[in-house]
This record gives sequence, structure tokens and C-alpha cells, in this order.
Amino acid sequence: MRSDNCAGLLSLLMTALLILSSFCQVSGQQSQVTDSIIQRYHKETSLPEKARLAGELSQIFMAIDTLSSEKWGTQAIEDAEISRDRKAMFRSQLDNGIRLAYVAARKGYTAKSLEYLDNAFRMAKENKLEKEQSESLLWKAYVYQTNSEIDQAMAQTTQAFALAQSVGNDSLLAACYYSFSKCHEGKGEKLQMLKNTFEAVSIAENINNHALLRTGYLQLAQFYSSIKNYDKALDFTFKVLQLDLASQSDESKYGRAQVYTSIASIYQYKKNYSMAESFFNKSIQYADTINFQPLKMQGYLGLMNLYLAKNDPVKALDFFNTKEDLKKYIAGFGMASVIDQAYALIYTRLNKLDSASYYYARCLPFFENSVNPASKLNFYFYYAEYLNQKSDKTGAIAIYEKGKQIADATKNLDWMRVYSRLLDSSYTNVGNYAQALHYNKLYNRYKDSLDKLGKEDEILQLQITDEEKRRDRLAVAEKEKIEKRNRIQYMAIVIAIATIFLLLVLLGLFRVSATTIRIIGFFAFLMFFEFIFLVFKKSIFGITQGEPWKDLGMMILIAAILVPLHHWVEHKVIHYLSSQHMLKLRDNSKAWWNRISKRGEPQV
Repeated sequence: MRSDNCAGLLSLLMTALLILSSFCQVSGQQSQVTDSIIQRYHKETSLPEKARLAGELSQIFMAIDTLSSEKWGTQAIEDAEISRDRKAMFRSQLDNGIRLAYVAARKGYTAKSLEYLDNAFRMAKENKLEKEQSESLLWKAYVYQTNSEIDQAMAQTTQAFALAQSVGNDSLLAACYYSFSKCHEGKGEKLQMLKNTFEAVSIAENINNHALLRTGYLQLAQFYSSIKNYDKALDFTFKVLQLDLASQSDESKYGRAQVYTSIASIYQYKKNYSMAESFFNKSIQYADTINFQPLKMQGYLGLMNLYLAKNDPVKALDFFNTKEDLKKYIAGFGMASVIDQAYALIYTRLNKLDSASYYYARCLPFFENSVNPASKLNFYFYYAEYLNQKSDKTGAIAIYEKGKQIADATKNLDWMRVYSRLLDSSYTNVGNYAQALHYNKLYNRYKDSLDKLGKEDEILQLQITDEEKRRDRLAVAEKEKIEKRNRIQYMAIVIAIATIFLLLVLLGLFRVSATTIRIIGFFAFLMFFEFIFLVFKKSIFGITQGEPWKDLGMMILIAAILVPLHHWVEHKVIHYLSSQHMLKLRDNSKAWWNRISKRGEPQV
């Protein structure tokens, strides 16, 4: 079994915990966040704004108290309905769909989330709100992706993409490319996943959208981790960390804890457990630093999974027993059974089977009836391990059969291979060799398919390299195109300045008013010295590296030289041209030429 499956013991909750990265985009402690918005809500007189604030509270409370979340979600809909503002009515339905979408791994929440999102889409369509239609479709795609309904997710994303193109909204287009990427990931089409992520990142870079860049880099990190290129995955995750360290946005402030846990998870996949533990602890310490305790839960869960992955159940038990805040937090999501599952697994590893039996009896109904297929696959694997350990081979086989059926239904080749191998050995142990042979054949077939995919991953690496080189070539070509355009513009400016100065000199040769010469001279010298200033300014970046105080100092120095020079030269030249010295020079030159011409004529 793969190590990341082992690390996924509490994966059911991890999706819900990512709510914090989006919810916590307001400053202050948890109580300050909610109290501040509640105060604004009660002071607000505009119903659409009250609905927006109530919707925001419904999402924040989803990470704190689900009952309060439900209350504020209902309030948002009520305020929006009374206001009769169509966009507010749309937003209230969407907010309710979003808050439930984050925990769509729970069966009951999936249907409710889709119901709200369908309402939002219908309302946007009836009122011809194309941007809002696209937004609601993307959230529907997210829910379908969470539940492994990839074809449905792809259909929703395709429709959202068409609307985003019609509106011409770059942020929505980038979001659509990210959604396409997740759909291709679900289908195992890794190269297409990468291409769509690159497209989204390219748009995010063009519009300099910090949030979309963070999403893109994290998605690229996940992609490279999925093909076991962990160093490349770490490169992109550290890029996100650099973005967050350089940014003052609330998203970076509160999202940094998630970045630390992402780095830790990648180190865990590399089996560099010391670095993984260090970054999980960094995540916890950072949550303490900004005094927002819910963010600590990601680090706690990561450490729990790490100790189990290292096969250190004693440490896992000691750690879990001391984290009452973690258990209270998990229970607050209505997932107390996940706590029971954790205890059941730990006691199984400690060979305390009576205690394990107690906790499995408590959590079994929840995992049988209330979770998505991916969570069931994990649960059945560990539950059957416990049954085998207590010598209930028949019970273990029945659980393995259930797991195999789910793996077949979801077309999860990895789990199909795992459960086939386990059923092969289990039926052999009970003497049912016919069934053992059947599953052995299936195991070898799945193993061959995975080996083939492994070779395809090698080909994929080459394709990825080619794709990266192609993008680099396009970037170089685009850079050359911009530089060529700039060179042409510089040349045009030089020609224009030279032409104006030539005109200025020619005016001095004719009887033109001094005022006209001064006006044209003013613009000529203004263009000339501003052009010099532009060239200097462009050249000083290599010295200042964009540091504001250095830029300011260099500009003051350049201005101190150029401004007095500008005024002195302009005064001298224009004074000379407007004082009719050029006319005298012209008349003298003409007389001299006439004398030379007459000397050359033959004498009569």
C-alpha cells in the first residue's frame, strides 16, 4: 500500500480544515473576527450589505460552529429576499452552497450544497448575470470533484468556461483552467492537468493576481508530488511561502499555516520525517504567533498522521491524549467518529484489541453511512487490519470485499490492486484457493497496469520537459517581441526629437515671432530632457533593484543634474534663435556666397 494512503487516516477532515485558508481573510483573533462582523451587521441599514455580511459570517462559522453557520446562512437568504436585490439574492444562495461545499466529503452536505448552488445558478440565469452563472458552475464542479464525479465536474467547468469567455473576465478564466486541471487529475490525464495549470498561472501572472498565483503554485506542487517529483513540488511550495512572506494580504497571513503543512506533507512523502515534523511544528507555532488557534489543527493532524506513518503508535497516543482542543475541534464539525477511528487505529497498532473494538463499534456506523467513497476505502483497510489481528478472518474478508467493490466503482486502480492482493492472501489463509486464484489474477492484471502507468510516468516526465521548454521558448519570443517594439518606439522618439530641433533651427532662419520660437523650443527641450531622464531611469534598476529609497535617491541625483542643465541650455538656445542672430548669419552667409559666385564669373 502506498505511503500517502497511510498518511490519509484523517483525510476526511483535512478537506474541511482548508476552510480556514479561505475563511480567515479578515484580521484579528477568532472572536474578534466574528464579533467585528456581527457589530457591522447590526449597524448596517442596507439589506443587500446585511445579506453579504451574514453570508460571510456563515462561512467563517463553518470553521468554528456549524449551528451558528446554519443560522447566519439562513439570515443571509432572508435579508437578500426582503431586499429584492437580484445580485444579493444570488450571493446568499451561493454563500450557503460554498460553506457546505468545503465539507462535501460528508454525504448529507453534498446534496445540500448542490441544492443551494443550483438555486444560485438558476437565479443568475434568469437575470442574465453571466459572471455569476460561471461562478456558481465552478463551485458545482468543485463539489463534484470532491465526490469523484469527474464527468459531471468537467461538464460544469466547460459551461463555466464558455460564460467566462463571453464576459471576458480573466480571473474567472484562470479559475476555469484550474478547475479543468482538477478534472484531468481525476481522470489520470496528468499532462492535460499540467497544461491547464500552466494556462491559469500565465493569466494570474499577466494580471498579477496574488490569490490565483498562490493557487497555481500550490496546484503545481500537488502535481509534481503526484508523479513523485518531490523536489520540484517543494520548489513550488517554497515559492508560495516566498509570496506569503513578501505580502501583507490577509490571505497570505492566514494561508501561511497551510503552506507550512503542505511542505511538511511533501517531506513526509519523501520519508524525510525530521523535516516533516519540523514544518508541522512551524505551522503550529505560526498559528500561535498570529493568535488564531483553529489554524493549529492542520499541524496537529499532520503530526498525528506522521507518527502513524512512522509506526510509532505510543507517541501518537500520547500526542492525541494531550490535544483536547484538537478533539473538541473535530467534534465541532460533527465528526467525533473520526476521533474514535484514530483511537481505534492506535490501539490496534498497540495490540490493545479490546480498546480498539470499543472505538470501532462507535465509529463504524458513521463510516458506513456518512462519508464519501475515498474515506470508506481508507477506513475499510484499517478496520480489516484490526479484524485480522483479532483472528476474525471471515469478517476481514467481508470488509475487503466491500472495499474492492468501492474501488471498482470509483475505478481507483491503486486500491483495486491493494484489495485484490489482500483478498488473495486472505482466501489462501482460509483455504479457498479458487477465490485466491481469482484475486491473484486480478492483482497481477492491476499490477501490470500500474507498471505500465509507471513507464508512462517516465514518458510523461519527458513530455513535461518538452512542455516546459516550449513555454520557455514562447516566453523568450514574447520578451524579444516586447524588446523589439520598445526599440522601435525609442527610435521613433529620437527621430521625433531630432525633427523638432531641426524645425526649431529652420525657424531661426526665417522671420518668425520670438513667442513661436519660445513655445516650440519649450516642447523640444522638454521632450529631449524627459527622454534622457527616461533612459537614465530605465538604467538605474540594475543599481537600485527596485528598492524605493534607492530609486528616490537616484532620481533626486539625476534631477539635480538635468533640471538646471535643462533650464540653462533651453534659455541659451532659445535666446539665440529668437534674437535674430540666425537671420544675420543667414544674410552674411548669403552675401559671402554671392561674393564667391561673382569672383568665379569671367570678366568682360
